[in-house]
Amino acid sequence: GAKHLSHMENLEDLDLCGGRISNAGVKHLCLIASLKRLNVSQNSQINDEGLKYISISLVNLVSLNISLTGVSAHALLMVKNIKTLEELTARNLKKNVPATVVAQLLHSLPRLWHILV
Repeated sequence: GAKHLSHMENLEDLDLCGGRISNAGVKHLCLIASLKRLNVSQNSQINDEGLKYISISLVNLVSLNISLTGVSAHALLMVKNIKTLEELTARNLKKNVPATVVAQLLHSLPRLWHILV
């Protein structure tokens, strides 16, 4: 699983769409500090806890896709910690993402130019 990927120190782009990744798997992925693009969409076992790990550990991400996960709309605000983020895709979360959340993200993340919710 994801544990074996954590040893790939130079990995920059990782697509695990629909890969049955859970919060525990996300914890292992967060050991890959070189990651710049991460797609964990269609992994319903990833929730707010998994996004918290990503937001704290993967602060060099430029692209993040968490569509069709168990992440809540308001938890998206945690990504404000990823100041390098340029693209965020968070479609079909538990609830629709309010415009206020989108506005806060755009205000807090100066490099963010693409957001799809």
